Amino acid sequence: MHTRSRLAAVLCAATLAGTSAGTTASAEQNWRRDALRHLGSSAERAARPGGDAATGTVSAADPQSLVDAMQAEGYVAKLSTDSSGEPHVSSSAAGVNFDLDFYTCTDGGDCETVCFTAGFDLSNGSTPEVMNRWNADSFIGPAYLDEENDPYLDYCLVALQGMPAPAFASVLRSWSAALGDFQRHIGF
Repeated sequence: MHTRSRLAAVLCAATLAGTSAGTTASAEQNWRRDALRHLGSSAERAARPGGDAATGTVSAADPQSLVDAMQAEGYVAKLSTDSSGEPHVSSSAAGVNFDLDFYTCTDGGDCETVCFTAGFDLSNGSTPEVMNRWNADSFIGPAYLDEENDPYLDYCLVALQGMPAPAFASVLRSWSAALGDFQRHIGF
């Protein structure tokens, strides 16, 4: 398992903590919450005045903050709206175009969740076994197949509110690394 993938899992755990209150949590959500308990002090330090948060925060409620943070890291990021009026960001990394789709939004804004999504058009598609291997070995996912058996990779940040910009930069690096790893995994 790559160190970057573990970091992404910890960051994801920070965003997932507490989101399944009142529901039966999956084993993965339980693991992520446990990881957060062990590593939460570093997130608390980052949020303290004078810590990394002093350089700015990103929030799904403010899509422009994600665009600004991505551009500060050298990504080309374009903010638009999708067909249902929700925010949408287009970008690329590791030679692959990807999107940031926003969910749990109120009136086309004030969103709580953002998902990184990349699709790969393969002439012969892929198989569920290849996706299952990725999902078993990686924290960034899920990976799945569309109706033409083309693979997709998602990475969702739930309840993304006020993440320090340096932590989001780590998410971007982890996503970019995962895109490269996923391309090799699927033979793209």
